[in-house]
Amino acid sequence: MILTPAAADALDLGVRDGDLARLTGATVAVSSEVAGSRGAETGQRVRLVLGDGARVDARVVAVYDRGLGFGPVVLSHDLAKGGQCHQGHTRAVGAGAARPAGGDATAPALTHTHQNAVVLR
Repeated sequence: MILTPAAADALDLGVRDGDLARLTGATVAVSSEVAGSRGAETGQRVRLVLGDGARVDARVVAVYDRGLGFGPVVLSHDLAKGGQCHQGHTRAVGAGAARPAGGDATAPALTHTHQNAVVLR
């Protein structure tokens, strides 16, 4: 999901730490599941691979509890503009650690095999 700082007034992601209003520049918010499994708490930097293959480092500005409904990662609109997806449009994103079927066990974990994915590294 891609949000602007104004989303803090419109959506209730169940933020337990940080503030969605700080989603500017190279920042993200992560679900509590991602925060726990990746050590990505508020203030930490995470490495992402955007849908166009661009590798970026982003600072976590919020951790939220409603990852099941809103997804595991929320990009700031500013960060998403830097990684253009299909035909120049930014799209919703996801994160995870699924490997392609039959793939090498040492291959990097991928979120999805389409260009709109974000992979936490």
